[in-house]
Amino acid sequence: MLALALPLALGAPACVRAYQPISGLQAPVVVNPAHPNLDGVQVALSCQAWPPLGPQDATRLCERVGALLEVQGATILEESSDSPRQAGTAPSAGADPLALPGLSPAPAPPATSGPDLRLSLSARVVHRARYPLSWLACAATATLVPAWSEATFAQRVEIRDARGALLVDRELQGRTVRRFGAGAVLGALVDRVARDPSRQVTGPAADRALSADLYGQLSQVIYNAHVQDRARRAISRGPG
Repeated sequence: MLALALPLALGAPACVRAYQPISGLQAPVVVNPAHPNLDGVQVALSCQAWPPLGPQDATRLCERVGALLEVQGATILEESSDSPRQAGTAPSAGADPLALPGLSPAPAPPATSGPDLRLSLSARVVHRARYPLSWLACAATATLVPAWSEATFAQRVEIRDARGALLVDRELQGRTVRRFGAGAVLGALVDRVARDPSRQVTGPAADRALSADLYGQLSQVIYNAHVQDRARRAISRGPG
């Protein structure tokens, strides 16, 4: 699965890392992100990143979430123009050379009012912590005792329908824990050798777990918003 841009942007030296879900990321997910859950749905996607994350991090996040939704059949619209990627330009109805003299050309079909859903993502680092005592112990034991640092990140998800009505306003939080030193490397080797790959918690396994949690939650909340939007439209049209 795609790797998430946010944790990669937290800026820590190479060391053993682990991931812990905190809030929102443990909710049950029933949709399969590899299935066409959003076939034919137009989604306007925008991403923002708050310091210390920068615009490049927001761009990477948007690219990867856009790819995730496209796999599920959605059409991702550009943030500024709300036009599909690589969409062609339709000819103007008033320029029809076959229009009969004295008659108005046939009215063009009504244009869509906009995307079906507007998805806004805001990524931020909530908290950073470096534990000085652990670094002193690491230095005093020639790195046999690992040094610890952690960062808590938040991903806010806001989804609105074509009219601008709010469908979803949710925040997902997780924590990345990084350990430095020979003791941390030894623990990671034990994790890799002694545990089944599906139960590993360090290194690449942490990235895979984070990606699975975040992309699963995004797929679920967007699908829920799509179903809710369809239900609202059906009610507004009335019977028949």
